[in-house]
Amino acid sequence: MSPTARVGVLKWSVWIAIYAAWVLASINNHPTWSINLICTGILVLASAVTLAVVFNVLDRTRQEPGLLEPEIPWRVWPWRLSWGVATQIVSVWLITSLLTVWLIQAIYDRNWGPDPRRFGFWTNLFFDSLFLFIHGTAGIVVALAARYWLHASNNATNP
Repeated sequence: MSPTARVGVLKWSVWIAIYAAWVLASINNHPTWSINLICTGILVLASAVTLAVVFNVLDRTRQEPGLLEPEIPWRVWPWRLSWGVATQIVSVWLITSLLTVWLIQAIYDRNWGPDPRRFGFWTNLFFDSLFLFIHGTAGIVVALAARYWLHASNNATNP
């Protein structure tokens, strides 16, 4: 199996494990098992999509060494952030959060009816945005840790 395929399998495995953990953790927060599976799947899928888009935006800002800048073969934070990039990332995060809350509320209304345990749109938006933010931050930290680990292991094998 190629290294790219191994990374893909690892990413899918991690997202499936995250989904399973959240399904078990949120079983008491939803009125039925099917709504729990669907709504948790939507949240985890939204997290994965948000993180993929954020990495796509960040990868377009990858820093390349300039003429006057010494060539650094590896950097912990390889992206150049600007107000435009930050605005794109926050916009993706908020749009995904809005769509996620709208979709989950539509599923609840269709399959269960008005749920007295539902906290309201703005509260759900806050919690779902927090959910996406935590997963996004964790994803960036894991990616940077993997980058550091791969660099350290490459340096250990090729001194």
